[in-house]
Amino acid sequence: YLGRWKDAEKSINEALRHQPYMATAYNERGNIRRFQRDYDNALTDYNMAINIDPTYYEAYYNRALAHEEKKQFTEAEEDLTRTLALNPTISQAYEARGRVRAAQRNYDQAIDDITRYLRVGAGHKYDNHSEMQGYLFMLRVQRLFWKLLNRRKKSDS
Repeated sequence: YLGRWKDAEKSINEALRHQPYMATAYNERGNIRRFQRDYDNALTDYNMAINIDPTYYEAYYNRALAHEEKKQFTEAEEDLTRTLALNPTISQAYEARGRVRAAQRNYDQAIDDITRYLRVGAGHKYDNHSEMQGYLFMLRVQRLFWKLLNRRKKSDS
């Protein structure tokens, strides 16, 4: 987190040479690569972490964030749903899944996820409560416009 990515990655590579089945090391190296926008290699690392430990919810969450950055919203949603199945207390996963669902125009489920995120108090915990309330309002407006647009298209047919 100090921006010394090469040093951090070098340390993790050394640890993996001694202990090649350390899921946390792959997850952390994936984070380093994701922070540097090297999403393909980050995904490879998250996949390794998950192959080693299929219950490692943090790796699913981080992999979802990499998929989201690559606009692979279906894969991101699947990983976030898996994260929440493994650990339903990860409030950030509801917020992220809401974003991903909104990107797929699945507004009802996106609104449900963002509402749940806010109800558990995560907006206050992560200091983005007002921002997320505004986002929730915007999603409701988008849902309304989307429904009106679809009705208009159907009536024009």
